[in-house]
Amino acid sequence: MEYFQIDINEDKWTIYLVEDHDDVVIAEGSAAETHFRNKEIHFRRGEITFLNVKHEMTHAYFGYLYLADTHGIGIEDMEEIVCAFVADRAQKILDASNAVYNTLKGIRDASKD
Repeated sequence: MEYFQIDINEDKWTIYLVEDHDDVVIAEGSAAETHFRNKEIHFRRGEITFLNVKHEMTHAYFGYLYLADTHGIGIEDMEEIVCAFVADRAQKILDASNAVYNTLKGIRDASKD
């Protein structure tokens, strides 16, 4: 298993590139998983796509909204939260996703040699 670290919201996150034989569990049918509490994202080596990376990076950034305690929130309020989040963080997420994607591809391609 190979890994590297990035900064997200001033926290160190570890990005893992995992093989099927590694001691990391990614749900059946999933290409990756984000673990907010541990500040980790695990990607399956054979399933690295830019869409998957953007998706998991969005989970990482979205976790900082701390929405777990908002069970009574209405759809209009949630829409405002999501719109503000996208307006504020979309470019950061895309920039970070590009960096993570390129690093993962580099690690994956280097190990093919």
